[in-house]
Amino acid sequence: MTVNFIVGESTSVTGVILAAVVGFITGAIYFGPKTMYPRWWKALGKSPAENPGGNMGLTFGAIFLAQLVQAFALAFVLQRMYPSGVSAIAAAIVGACVALGLNAAPSLGHRLMGNQGWKVWSIEVGGDVLALALMSAVVVSF
Repeated sequence: MTVNFIVGESTSVTGVILAAVVGFITGAIYFGPKTMYPRWWKALGKSPAENPGGNMGLTFGAIFLAQLVQAFALAFVLQRMYPSGVSAIAAAIVGACVALGLNAAPSLGHRLMGNQGWKVWSIEVGGDVLALALMSAVVVSF
């Protein structure tokens, strides 16, 4: 199944869904208990004994939905930029640039105004840049 963003051009829905899955898995590894999560949690001023709380099923479902929206947006941008196709490497570079320009830059103000600081911001942005780069490579591979 394909989705047409441009007349005569189409994007694979399978590629978009797989890109969302890749983004979700990337986030799970990046923010895993042995990777960045403990550093991020500490940078937020939380103790290791504190539980994040909330409905984690709902949280992870919302995260996957957000990844799906990002994957469709990346597919749209990449198709508009490269209607004849593009390599996975070039797409990954575009994805990283999109993440830096449209994800990282605006979130800096949110983190600083919320007194969460540069460390929280850099940890979160690192995961975003990595995920969007990988997601972009996946989107153009289908």
